[in-house]
Amino acid sequence: MNRLKKSTILFLMSAVSIAMVSCAGNKEVAEKSNYKEKGVFVRGVDSRQDETYSVIKGSVKRLHSIMCGKFVQYNTALDPEGKKYSTWLINEGQDSVVVYHLPVGNPNKEGYWMYNCQVMTSLPNEPLHATFSKLVEINRDTIHAVYYDLPEEFEASLEDMLSNPEKAFESVNLLELKESEGAEVVYVRESPIHYKGETRWFADERENNEGGFVATYFLVRPQMMVFGRNVYNKDKEYLGQTQGERLRKDAMINPSYLR
Repeated sequence: MNRLKKSTILFLMSAVSIAMVSCAGNKEVAEKSNYKEKGVFVRGVDSRQDETYSVIKGSVKRLHSIMCGKFVQYNTALDPEGKKYSTWLINEGQDSVVVYHLPVGNPNKEGYWMYNCQVMTSLPNEPLHATFSKLVEINRDTIHAVYYDLPEEFEASLEDMLSNPEKAFESVNLLELKESEGAEVVYVRESPIHYKGETRWFADERENNEGGFVATYFLVRPQMMVFGRNVYNKDKEYLGQTQGERLRKDAMINPSYLR
């Protein structure tokens, strides 16, 4: 299986891709960080530090902010032992795979909505996968990410989204989007800034686990997000997990775009 196909399959197996978040803002992040550039994204050590996000009040807002930004996908394809991560390169090494988490809507009106896309660097307007999603607090320690299909008429380019996200998404009625069937991740808080998530279970089609199940797992950290597969047997007993893919945070959302 080639790398691009494997990447796409792993992304779709989550039934949602990684939750790419529109970031509701908070002045605490702006006050804590030393930003080095303007625009939708800002880069620097602060974008990956625990302290940048630990000051954010509210579980949903905090998770929302940790997950937002621009990410570069890494995997272990070049390491026979599966321990050393390297940038996922495709098209004979000319492209890498990038994930964008861009702001959508007003969280004070519609809640914590998100636009999610995974692209090759040479084809930014032909995403491998794209969705809208929303974070919903179930209780203090549990948050659901629910995913929605893109409306057919949505045509904004990535350049439009990065230059003026509010305008790019103004035609989208978030509250009328169609929910993607079975596309949901349940996140559980491990600490104030660490979360783990899992999708619903699917039939495991591998011969060595006949009748068994798999689910996509997620680990969310300020530095990166990790996703892979949890494996269960036919009796629903946990068997272990696959080596995770990594989305390393390259940039976070500029506070001027946060509400």
